Amino acid sequence: MTENTEKSQAAAQPSVAAPQQVDYAKYIGYYIQLRDKEKELKAKHKEELRPYTEAMAKIEALCGNHMTEAKLESMKTSAGTCYETVTSTASIKDSTEFKAFVLENRAWDMLDWKCNATAAQDFLREHQVMPPGVALTSFRKVNFRRPTNKADD
Repeated sequence: MTENTEKSQAAAQPSVAAPQQVDYAKYIGYYIQLRDKEKELKAKHKEELRPYTEAMAKIEALCGNHMTEAKLESMKTSAGTCYETVTSTASIKDSTEFKAFVLENRAWDMLDWKCNATAAQDFLREHQVMPPGVALTSFRKVNFRRPTNKADD
């Protein structure tokens, strides 16, 4: 074998490095330092955001209360639109009673293996009473959107 052939064969062989010793104490300590710094920065950031968050909550309440009193679902202004969305959930208070109701009435649209909120709302609207064993909870959220530029439409 020539010297060049030996060198090329040696280069083709992957080198096996001796396993390096990992200093886990160093990494664990560093992780704890990072976690502490993250916690410190999050607290600082939360404090810096507090005036903005509080001001936005007050404006949401102000606009939300006005929309409730005026029976409005939205308010469009030159500065933007304030609108509400309602999210509902239906939880099962008594699973035995609810299952019996579903089976007896073949009300399969009520099932997700939880009470379907839309079907529960529809039932309430139709019968003025909730299905047996179900509690309906609705959450109201006030939202804000920038005005749209009519030229872009």
